[in-house]
Amino acid sequence: MRLNRTTFILLCTSLLFGKSYTIDNVNIESTIGGDGIVQITEKRTFNFRGRFSYAYQKIEKKLFKEIYDIQLSENGYQYINNSSSEPYTFTVTSNKKSIKIKWFHESEDISKEFVISYKLRGALRIGPDDAQFHWTYLGDKWDKKTKQFSVEQRFERVLPAGDIWYSATGISQKKMDVDYDGLVLTLHTRSVGKNASIRINTIFPSTYLYNPVINDHGFSKINELDKINKRVQKRSTTGYLALLFSIGSMILFGFRFSQYGKPHPVKKSSEMGNNLNFPSNHHPALVSFFYSGHKVTGHAILASLIGLSSKGYYTIKDIEKTKKSFFRKKEKTKKYIEVIRIEKPVENKLHHLDQLLLSRINKCLRKGKNTLEKIFKEIGGDYGFMKSLNKAIDKDIVTNQWVEKPSSKSTKLYFFLHFIMILIMIFLFTSNILAGILSIIFLLLMGLFGSFGVMRLSLEAKSYRHYWRKFSTQLQKEGLPKNHDLDMNEILQYAIVIGCDKKVKGLLKDFTPIGDDHAFYWYHGVGDGNLDMDSFTSSLAGMIDTGTAVSAGFGGDGGAG
Repeated sequence: MRLNRTTFILLCTSLLFGKSYTIDNVNIESTIGGDGIVQITEKRTFNFRGRFSYAYQKIEKKLFKEIYDIQLSENGYQYINNSSSEPYTFTVTSNKKSIKIKWFHESEDISKEFVISYKLRGALRIGPDDAQFHWTYLGDKWDKKTKQFSVEQRFERVLPAGDIWYSATGISQKKMDVDYDGLVLTLHTRSVGKNASIRINTIFPSTYLYNPVINDHGFSKINELDKINKRVQKRSTTGYLALLFSIGSMILFGFRFSQYGKPHPVKKSSEMGNNLNFPSNHHPALVSFFYSGHKVTGHAILASLIGLSSKGYYTIKDIEKTKKSFFRKKEKTKKYIEVIRIEKPVENKLHHLDQLLLSRINKCLRKGKNTLEKIFKEIGGDYGFMKSLNKAIDKDIVTNQWVEKPSSKSTKLYFFLHFIMILIMIFLFTSNILAGILSIIFLLLMGLFGSFGVMRLSLEAKSYRHYWRKFSTQLQKEGLPKNHDLDMNEILQYAIVIGCDKKVKGLLKDFTPIGDDHAFYWYHGVGDGNLDMDSFTSSLAGMIDTGTAVSAGFGGDGGAG
């Protein structure tokens, strides 16, 4: 039967759980009459587990003009066509697209065979010399597997095998056994999966019909086979073209990546020895970018805050607050790190990233949010500030050409080539749907990523990354040389952004940015060592509180250790 949407949906009216059913066997018989009428009988064996009360089936109207003489039976017992909804009755309703046959039964833990039969007028395509019956015996909307499936399509009188042409499609030819004996065309297959479709296309001489009424003057077996061959050829061509485009896309991407995405090699140097120097004197936020590859991190903000403190804009100290519970007599003490503003004119030479952060922290302090935790939460929830900070870092990156990207001309060419390939596959999509979908998705991803995702650090920036990571590793392993002349404030700032202080990391893990956008996240470095020097063995609060070797006081002018 013609079922673009052939499905049996069996609905339960009981309260039992765990019910199910299987379709053990489907046998469909069709007879093409000499008068042009096609009679179809469908037999389906259901195995019910649980209680079921009715089922329905839809037959689409696409390839016939009229359906009539609909009958239904169960194990030989004839159903009655009425609207009572009683067992052993069925109804037939019609809309623009389909015929719906609904029948009522009582079935519980039993196997039953339902038989539906009907006749079709206008189901044949008739030309001057040839006629066609092209029917979907199993639609692709079945939601159940079928254990056994067979079709017997017969003629009323013998037609020599050389006079007819037939083709069965929908599942692999290896899974179907199709034969024609001069009178009956048979098809057998086992274990038809869900949503599988089985169609049989048959072309035979129109002289088989008693009084053929031509309804398609352009139809002939030669023309139809030519169309079929062209579709097969187009499908094959589409598959090869999809493969060719995919390979071509990978070649284009590989060439593009080798030119613009492959990291620059960095010449290795010897160990630091006693002559310790910072790999560069950039702002901690930029060093964070070199080290981690991320533009805005919590470590970079913390290091910048400490840098502002060392320049005399803030005093940072640890405080204790005691809270007494209403329900408990025991008091709870919690330590905080407090930030106190020092009134001081902003220096013109202050780095523009520090200026942004200074303005935002002052805003927090004016709102009474004066602890490190509150400041970080406030900043983390300020999308506008994080965006401006990102832009400021981007400006430095662009100005110094630290990130290399393909030229605009090459990007446009790469994108245009992929756009053309995608358009071609969209045009050929219906010829080979699977190959079309896969190739379009692949080309789209390769086109977008290759156009906008290929970039690399410049040789200068790659060198900075290499040496800052090397600096971090050596600090963690060897500590600072005894006779170094580096500013301890700077060491602390850089140590934070290159992951050298375990205590600082532990503190940062407790801070969570607010807001749904998660404007920045914590970066905990490549390694997880501890800086081997006395001044960094205590927590950040302890370092600030004692003010020992790090500086004369974070609120002061700083100085060398």
